[in-house]
Amino acid sequence: MRSAIISSSRSQFVGHCIDDPAFCCRSRFPPPRIEPAPAAPKLGVAADVDPLGKRVFEGACAACHDWTGSGTLTPYAALTGAGAFNDPSAVNVVQVVLKGAQRPMLGATVVMPSFGEAFSDAEIAAVANYVTARLGSAPSRVTAQQVAASR
Repeated sequence: MRSAIISSSRSQFVGHCIDDPAFCCRSRFPPPRIEPAPAAPKLGVAADVDPLGKRVFEGACAACHDWTGSGTLTPYAALTGAGAFNDPSAVNVVQVVLKGAQRPMLGATVVMPSFGEAFSDAEIAAVANYVTARLGSAPSRVTAQQVAASR
């Protein structure tokens, strides 16, 4: 999943990031947070993060990704340590939530479904902000207008 976040939205990168997105992420953002988030949903998020993001995560994401970001069903659902959550624009997070991701792994395809049709722009912005606050180094400030422009 970590690599799927980067590879599935490669078209969103600009300049030198298209040629070497891994370098771009390492050079532009703080090091990824490698320890899991707290298991308790109330812990580990800044107080000013929209509670709508938590509700969306709880209803659509926590079953696969777990509150800790460690992934519960498969190691490919692990989000802990993914650099995309340190990007203050959260562009890759938004793209994967909107469009989903597919990645061939060991003779099978690992899939994260798209949620672009299921959730509003405001809900996708809120969940992107929630997961970057919970799993990243700092929260993003994605708006519903930015999500609408990404569709």
